[in-house]
Amino acid sequence: MGTVFPRHLLAASSRVAMCGETHPTHTTRNAAEVECPRCLEAIEAKATEYEYRIEYAIQRKRVGDDIFEFVEIGFGSSGHESDIDAALYAVQSDIQNRQWETTDGMPEPGDA
Repeated sequence: MGTVFPRHLLAASSRVAMCGETHPTHTTRNAAEVECPRCLEAIEAKATEYEYRIEYAIQRKRVGDDIFEFVEIGFGSSGHESDIDAALYAVQSDIQNRQWETTDGMPEPGDA
C-alpha cells in the first residue's frame, strides 16, 4: 500500500484514490486541498482533458389525466463543469432552488 494521506481526493464512490493508492480517509474533492502529488497531477490532467454539461427538461401532467401527455414546464443546463459531480451539483441546486428557465406559456418555477 503506499503513503497514507489524511486528506485525499478519491475516485467517485470508491476508497481507491485517483493515483491508484488506497487511502483510509478523505475530506475533499477540491484540487486546492489535495495533499497527494500524484492525485493532484491526475486531477489537473482530468480537468484539462474534458468538460461536462448536463441538460435537463422538467415536464408535468395532471394525475389521472390519460388524454394528455407530459408538457414541458422548464429546462436548464449545468453550464460547463470540470467533472460530472460538479455538473450534477449545479443541476440539483437549480432544481432545489427553483431556478430553471422558462419560456412564454410555462409557469414560473415557484408556481410549479
